[in-house]
Amino acid sequence: MIVDVHNHYIPEKIARAYGAEPGKPVTVMEGDIPKRRVSDHEFIVETRLLAMDRAGISIQLVSCPVGWNASLEECRFVNDCLFETQNQYRERLAGLASIPIGHDDNEGITELHRAIDQLGLKGVSICAQPGGMSLDDQKLWPIYEEIEKMKVGVSIHPSAIPPGFDALANYDLHRVIGREFELITAICRIIYGKVLDTFPNLKLVFSHFGGGITSLLERIDPKRKPWYKLRQLPTDIGEYIKKLFFDTAGFQGGMRAFRAGFEVFGPSNLLFGSDYPQDFIEGDQIKTYVDNLKAYLSPSNYQSIMSENAREIFRLT
Repeated sequence: MIVDVHNHYIPEKIARAYGAEPGKPVTVMEGDIPKRRVSDHEFIVETRLLAMDRAGISIQLVSCPVGWNASLEECRFVNDCLFETQNQYRERLAGLASIPIGHDDNEGITELHRAIDQLGLKGVSICAQPGGMSLDDQKLWPIYEEIEKMKVGVSIHPSAIPPGFDALANYDLHRVIGREFELITAICRIIYGKVLDTFPNLKLVFSHFGGGITSLLERIDPKRKPWYKLRQLPTDIGEYIKKLFFDTAGFQGGMRAFRAGFEVFGPSNLLFGSDYPQDFIEGDQIKTYVDNLKAYLSPSNYQSIMSENAREIFRLT
């Protein structure tokens, strides 16, 4: 069995409102900046299932980017669509809920329970600066507390246009590298901001190998930089990294990125993700990535990364 934890779905009504049609993708703009690409691969489930079959993917976890930084009404609509899709294709697709953040904590917690307890969605999807807030903002702590009590896995994706990186406005740099900066920053704030100290049982899954944070861990280790104004941690930074999880999406199957992630995070903290249909569209492209991982990993490590970790974190049967 292969579980792909990083995939995107946009309800057909929303996709068509953007101007997307079968065979006619559209790029959604925010001013002069490209925000997201919407194609029929997002909303035509049969096309998605064919790609999954070609790649040997058993289950996709799907999230809807429209639900990030959305109102309660928008989140409810997205979650209802995910429920319908999950219910219709229960053997193949599982939804990650959107919740309103930055508006009213009670709204976020109420929709969290509705999406998980009533609709049966399998986890939560948020962006790395929900509601424009850093992940260590204490306004988020009531939601963290509830998520930890519910034992719900959280997928953390970069924002469509990460705020605070104005120098990346040109050349599409906000999508190419700005999203990775945002993920790295979010991880640092989770660690330095005492989120993991306060909520040690949170199951946070960062996209894109954590933005490629592997090459920076020695630099951001406060023990190595005691003269920097970093928070001095009560334990080694590596122990905090072991409390986090990371998916393998975002680098279009690049094995250099995977090898670095595997060396630092290990098989217990990695979950397979393809970023369909953003990084990959055709199932043959995903299959090449899967085949490369199977050739590189031992059978037990392959099984952990490709299935077992995801099934435990997102409570998949």
